[in-house]
Amino acid sequence: MINNNIFCNYPDAMTLAQFAECLNISTKLASRLVHEKKVFAKKVGREYRISKSSVMEFVRGEKKKLCCKCNFEPTGLDN
Repeated sequence: MINNNIFCNYPDAMTLAQFAECLNISTKLASRLVHEKKVFAKKVGREYRISKSSVMEFVRGEKKKLCCKCNFEPTGLDN
């Protein structure tokens, strides 16, 4: 079980640099995780934002089903 308080010092929507810092990884690896869609992120302007809940899901090893390139999260699908 992951303690939710470990991310309490980070904003709800993190930049790539903040995401990398909180996991103690390089920004290059953080960027690769986003581009390989291993962590859900949304591009806002020229930067990506990663939600705190997406970071926690990644750390737990949970995966959301994503549809096509648009990162649409389908609901009610069982496959």
